[in-house]
Amino acid sequence: MEDNVVKMIPREHGNKNGIKRISSLLCFILSFLLSITFVTLAVLFVVQWTCFNKNTFYQNLLSSKYYENILSDIYEKAEVITLPTGLSIDVLNNTIELYEVHRDVNGYLEAGFRGEAYEADTRKLESGLEQNIDQFLETEGITADLEQRKNIELYVNSIVDEYKNSIKIPLLNFLISIRDFYEKIYFTGIIICIAVIIIIIRMITGMNEWLHRTIRYVTYSTTAAAFMVAIAPLVALCTGFYKRIQLAPQYFYNLAMIFITNIFHTFLLFSLMLIAISITLMIAIRNIKCNLIKE
Repeated sequence: MEDNVVKMIPREHGNKNGIKRISSLLCFILSFLLSITFVTLAVLFVVQWTCFNKNTFYQNLLSSKYYENILSDIYEKAEVITLPTGLSIDVLNNTIELYEVHRDVNGYLEAGFRGEAYEADTRKLESGLEQNIDQFLETEGITADLEQRKNIELYVNSIVDEYKNSIKIPLLNFLISIRDFYEKIYFTGIIICIAVIIIIIRMITGMNEWLHRTIRYVTYSTTAAAFMVAIAPLVALCTGFYKRIQLAPQYFYNLAMIFITNIFHTFLLFSLMLIAISITLMIAIRNIKCNLIKE
């Protein structure tokens, strides 16, 4: 009888160890799924904040000196249009001001986010060109006939068209076209991710007798998620491979580089936030253990 009891003890002990191993394995799997959920949250937040946020667009425009570069580009293109006409490039002087570029680019951006078309007010540009041309002809002692007036009108219209095209932000309409669809995914995705996080944490809690063990698995998740969120941006920023993208004109390339770099920086900030959460959880685990030892 006693021999049977002795034989049964190791078997029960082995069963308990087996259950613990299975429980630990399940907790690790759930912890991995939790880390994937955190990464998904990071992607949802970063894309929403960097791609579809109007204030972020304004910051990127300022950081890349978009307005100044557009103004320089417009004058360069206007000079190319002017040279074959026989007019002096001085007719372009003071026809376009930086504040007008600010006004029209911002107006185009605001209208785009509202889903509306924007029409730049070019009356000052037209009148300025016409006045400068008249002054040039007067200085040269030239009286423009009807045909020349038509050519002057075509010249002014070509400069105006160039200006209207230049103030348009490339790919803005494309981003706006997918914004409404993405926002539905965004809010639905956030709700699903939060629900998944709650469910997984409750499942891990149910498999662990002690609170600090539950927190330990959550710490694994946040730490793993921090590395997963950070690794791609770090590789991109260190190698700079994305800078080899061919985009034109130059001012749009500069804007795109600022845009992409800020996306990577935002991912890194999210990663740092996850690391901070992990450190906080580690401190909590240590405090809980210390309290248990004292008890």
